[in-house]
Amino acid sequence: MRSLREIQDDLAAAERRLAQVKAWAATATSTLVSQDIGNQLGRVVVNALGGLQSVELAPEGLAYTNGRALGRAVVAAVRAAEDKARARREEALG
Repeated sequence: MRSLREIQDDLAAAERRLAQVKAWAATATSTLVSQDIGNQLGRVVVNALGGLQSVELAPEGLAYTNGRALGRAVVAAVRAAEDKARARREEALG
């Protein structure tokens, strides 16, 4: 059976961890991760939680693509940006 001291230590550690996560979460929505779409088509931006913030298309690149290819490129860029955001979360939160 665990001692009262061990339980208190675990509780203190959990409270420290909770404070760390709350501090990180307070800035997560304003921390942005950018990913180029590729082929000079533009870029996508997500926040550190992986929420899509913007899709910025470069008009000069649109002349050299079609809707289907553009859609695939944007989806791939969003997924890559989400992966970057996930890696940053894991790094920040351990």
